[in-house]
Amino acid sequence: MALGRKKRKVVAINGESKVGDVIEAWPETLAVLLDLGFEPLRSPLARKTVAKLFTIRQAASFKSVDVEDLVHTLRVAIGQEEPTDRTLEPGMVRDTGSATPLSSGGLNVLQPEPSAGHQHQGPGHACGPGETDIPELDGDVRVIGLVPCPVRGILVEAFDKFAGQLTVSSGQRVAWWLAGEGTAIGDTRNWLEGIERRREPQRIPDVLVMVGSELFFYPRFGNIARSGVFGPFPGARHPRPELAGLEDPEGALGLLFVGLFTMICRPDRLPGGRLPTSWHDLADPALEGEVGFPSLHLPIVPDLMAVLHAELGEEAFRSFARNLGATMHPAQAAPRAGKTEIPGVTIVPTLFSQSGEVIGGVEVIPEEGPIAVPAYAAVRRDAHPAAAEVATFLASEAFLAPCWEHGQFLPNHSGIHAPLPRGTALSRPWESATAADAGEESDRLLAILEGRA
Repeated sequence: MALGRKKRKVVAINGESKVGDVIEAWPETLAVLLDLGFEPLRSPLARKTVAKLFTIRQAASFKSVDVEDLVHTLRVAIGQEEPTDRTLEPGMVRDTGSATPLSSGGLNVLQPEPSAGHQHQGPGHACGPGETDIPELDGDVRVIGLVPCPVRGILVEAFDKFAGQLTVSSGQRVAWWLAGEGTAIGDTRNWLEGIERRREPQRIPDVLVMVGSELFFYPRFGNIARSGVFGPFPGARHPRPELAGLEDPEGALGLLFVGLFTMICRPDRLPGGRLPTSWHDLADPALEGEVGFPSLHLPIVPDLMAVLHAELGEEAFRSFARNLGATMHPAQAAPRAGKTEIPGVTIVPTLFSQSGEVIGGVEVIPEEGPIAVPAYAAVRRDAHPAAAEVATFLASEAFLAPCWEHGQFLPNHSGIHAPLPRGTALSRPWESATAADAGEESDRLLAILEGRA
């Protein structure tokens, strides 16, 4: 080695490697990641801070690509492996979207992604020409679901292993499809609307997993939670008492976990540098243009809107809407906090509010507590008995612990140590989710946000 040359730090490239560590040890991987659409990594600050918190596996989940394909591609870049048909190239990985003007008032919205290329597991074929990318599964037990993008890769691996073991032990073929909630929500909405429009309840799978209450309760999706298709949720559960308000009183839905939403703040953008302390503070006229909200197409949005409306009331909710300056995917808010388009207060999951602190943001947990957005599972009444084992696994520590460890999604399992900030959380009132006009009310609130009433 030449005198004075810095010795390269040896870092293995695998799913658990931190993105920042890989780039630092293997600088040639940066160009590859940028070509694949990981735009926040252009910032040297992001590479030194936030990228040190996220793993290659989480990065793959954000882009809905196979983690092994991404690992292989990075290894090819440093000469550890030869290129194959699994090597990712620019254009093969979809962007998370870009901010485009929604109105002349300056509100920006991250546009939904096109419905293409979602990974699916198990045999099957597309539902129909041009309809959706949701597969029509062919198996004794059919499982379809949406899971949070940041932990999708980890949950897919865990479920893949479990499903294989169940197929062998029971002799019943398990066919399944689990997608990231951000990338597949459009397909899933279209799919459920098609089932309702054509009155084809037989297409509803044996086990359905969804983030948010919208897809289970809204009439345009068949109000399937109350349609009689699902029986009592059979999973063996150890519920957390503090989440009791989100449990289905009729027992058809099993609460798996909740996403917790708080605020990441930039004091330099706030009047007098004063941080909000309450959700009600976001209706203060002094914050006009300085409040950020998640992308309006995400499945978490109906619940977030309903909670805020219930907490603030109509007038204050409209004031809150007038304060919106941008909407964006939560993953874009914290890593780009130095950008001018990121407002003074952004509502984000705790995973991103905590990582945002590293780069100068301040996490604020409102005095009322974080907002909890639920994820449920349901099992058909006429499902094969092996479906009950799937439900038990979904409610188990083995499946739920990674949700907390890798994504800060609070599991509904009292055996998993996962403290709830402030010991309480705001959640959507049941009457709001189950009302006959729940879909219409959600559309009305969405219109208020879109129009910055």
